[in-house]
Amino acid sequence: MKTLTLSQMTFFNHLNTNDFKNRVLKRQNAMGLDGAFYFTIGEMQSETDNYSFDDLNDDQQEEFISALILEMPEIEF
Repeated sequence: MKTLTLSQMTFFNHLNTNDFKNRVLKRQNAMGLDGAFYFTIGEMQSETDNYSFDDLNDDQQEEFISALILEMPEIEF
């Protein structure tokens, strides 16, 4: 994975929590797992006022997401 900026690393660490995982899993029946995953990322961006994930290009976002899924395999879609 490319070197993340401090803001991106902070956001990654904020997502790498049980709160994020629980929110995604709670919504999966209504939105599908991938929809719940992306919705929760957006929600947490708003909550933290950290939109640095959006600064990553598509390949970098995929690497970011893969790294999250490695930490929390329950949310793999």
